Amino acid sequence: MFIVSEEWKAAYPGASAGLLVMRGLCNPARHPALEARRLQVEGALRGRFGSMDRAQLVATAPLDAYSVYFKRFKKTYPVQLQLESIVFKDRHIPNFSALVPPCSRPSSRTSC
Repeated sequence: MFIVSEEWKAAYPGASAGLLVMRGLCNPARHPALEARRLQVEGALRGRFGSMDRAQLVATAPLDAYSVYFKRFKKTYPVQLQLESIVFKDRHIPNFSALVPPCSRPSSRTSC
């Protein structure tokens, strides 16, 4: 059961949360269409953000909001670090089993 407290509602007005449950799925180690899509997303991220420096990247929505939130805890938004790694260091999105990318996609999609 997922219960949202009044304190959470007060601290984060308008916030929302979600839950994804999947059953009876096949989870292959690799899938050619996902591999191709991963490379396409990497190229799109580099194309969109590659001309920016770190300060410009962090100033774009929604990274700006996440940056403010995580700064309260003296942390950096993990997806920001992943995005910087892909865009500025020419690293790749890791190859995982087929179900991992869709499960992590909401946060990645928000950033691109």
